[in-house]
Amino acid sequence: MSHFMYEAKTHTLDFERRDGLTHVISETPLDVRLGHYDPSREEPNGMNVALRLDDAFTVDVPFNNLLPVYYSEAPVVVGSSLVDVADRAGKSTERQESASQMRHIGHIFGRDTRIEGVKRLAAGERLTVQDGHVTIETWDELPRGASKLRDDFTDTWLTALRRAAAVPMASVNIPFSGSALDVLLAKLYLEAGKDVTLHVPDEKGNEATLARDLLAEAELAVTPTPDETITLSLSRRMASSYEATDGNLSAYESVPTGRDIDHGYAEVGKHGSDWLYGKHIFLKDNMDEHEAKQQLSRKAIRPFEGFGEGEREQVEAMLDRLFDEETDRDWSGRLEAAWFHLKVEHFHAYARSGFVREMTILQPLFDRDVLRHIIEAPYELRRQGHLVKVALDALFGEKPLHFIKESFAWSDSPLLPTIIPAPLNWRLMLDHVVPGQVKQLNERLGVEAGVSERFKPSETPEHGYVSLWNDWTARNWTVQLDGSEIDPEQVELVVPESHKPRSVTVKPFIYHYFVPFNADLFNLREDQFVANIEVLPLGGENGYLQLFNQSFSAPPSSEFQKDATLGSAPYIDLDGSIELLSENVTPIELYVMQYDAKKNLKKTAFSHELRPGVNEIRHRIPKEVEAKFVKLAFKFQNDQHTVQLKMGSWVIES
Repeated sequence: MSHFMYEAKTHTLDFERRDGLTHVISETPLDVRLGHYDPSREEPNGMNVALRLDDAFTVDVPFNNLLPVYYSEAPVVVGSSLVDVADRAGKSTERQESASQMRHIGHIFGRDTRIEGVKRLAAGERLTVQDGHVTIETWDELPRGASKLRDDFTDTWLTALRRAAAVPMASVNIPFSGSALDVLLAKLYLEAGKDVTLHVPDEKGNEATLARDLLAEAELAVTPTPDETITLSLSRRMASSYEATDGNLSAYESVPTGRDIDHGYAEVGKHGSDWLYGKHIFLKDNMDEHEAKQQLSRKAIRPFEGFGEGEREQVEAMLDRLFDEETDRDWSGRLEAAWFHLKVEHFHAYARSGFVREMTILQPLFDRDVLRHIIEAPYELRRQGHLVKVALDALFGEKPLHFIKESFAWSDSPLLPTIIPAPLNWRLMLDHVVPGQVKQLNERLGVEAGVSERFKPSETPEHGYVSLWNDWTARNWTVQLDGSEIDPEQVELVVPESHKPRSVTVKPFIYHYFVPFNADLFNLREDQFVANIEVLPLGGENGYLQLFNQSFSAPPSSEFQKDATLGSAPYIDLDGSIELLSENVTPIELYVMQYDAKKNLKKTAFSHELRPGVNEIRHRIPKEVEAKFVKLAFKFQNDQHTVQLKMGSWVIES
């Protein structure tokens, strides 16, 4: 994005001119758009801020805006940098509530900032300066969900996606994890004539294979995983990150990325995907006040015990203010609107360095028309992935596509810093490497004594709470920030044994296999400790063979759990073989199913054609956070012929 600064005292507007991101509609009177703007579309469009300077000065912030706008009323100063606005206005006093608010919900709450007397425009607001006075009004309201799709929704949805991809940059870079959205975004930018580079973990992995199969025109670049030993500049980050991110100390990953400024480098972000898949919160018809507030409270303060009673009351009071601003919506609508505003606030908290001062980041899902379609679509259709499916059908034709990962969270990108608030996660780890610095941080944030005492250092850190596996962040942890209130200190963090992969070899013994239904169509026998399988012609019936027992919805029983247990790595590697003894080429589908202690969390499907002889099968998929067990299921599709095969060993690394 681009910086700007306005001062009422001189009635002057200064702004940074950047190719593709600064659009001057008129010089006299001055009319400018900062951000992604398409003059061929009706306004508002894209993702931009409108600045107009005539006898008055106005700033229009659309509901989808991710560029924060700060202002002071006495004296009147407006700009995109909190530090610069505060400096020009002579404001320097930090608000007492700012540090505790940051710790509670990950950023400074509402329209306030960490500096007394400087405020932030909320989404959809217009600021007008006339005769030295500031007025604020809402001009671009957050869209409302509908109960059904419009008749022309699919056509306008595809038009919106294509317009979002029609950016002025000739080249774009996409962190590619093989998800449906990754494929969709890459296809849209290729269709728009862009030079697309897909960043994959390795040249031979599933991500690269999928990219070559579906997106042959794209270039591939390898983004390797982090080393086992990582150097952390913890003290400098803690000392400087509060100022560097305008008060967002919630996640150390949110500290500036360290990438050099390169106006020619454009990277595609995936933020907003939780709205696309309806995963951000759970909405339902006839939601009452208690349900809405309970869910928002759980999402905002996160389900950790690292909060005292007084802190919870403060958070609940803040969240009530969000609900009070949306009184004309039902409680389900209020919940979605409140969560949207919280997320935009958090974006603004870390946008200072992530968006404004470093590389250009494209956010296609936050294009105004794209986001409007997403929010207006019925919630259940979003949860079913309908919006992505109809777009893929239009771009690839109605053929079944299989992806490595179906959906993902707010930030799921190896090239970008994550923005998930996780102060307690990090403190649980940091307590064991720099306890003195953690004590200083607790004092600065006003952490209640009962909370800080609860997490005393021990010889066995609870690494289950710690997210170490953001690849891009891990490689950039060594970036040091200028200035420090604490003496610099380098800390060597060795990735613990508990985070290293667990490898299990499942021998091809017959007792590992289970036929959930239509057992009369399967003949299983063991020959020299190898399972031999015969599948009779199915004639349209379902034919499944499963590694480990129980139904699809339930985890394996106790006798198989030792082999089915997953480790602590963020992925599951599967390596095995099936020898086809019969002559006919046989299509199968492989389902990799992940479970917690009670239920199926995720099912990932892969299509294979078994040919006579040994067929090697290898896949890597992301592991669900709560997953404890894994099962495999093979769906046979031999309606007219008998299939005979031998199962090989399966090596499961996780």
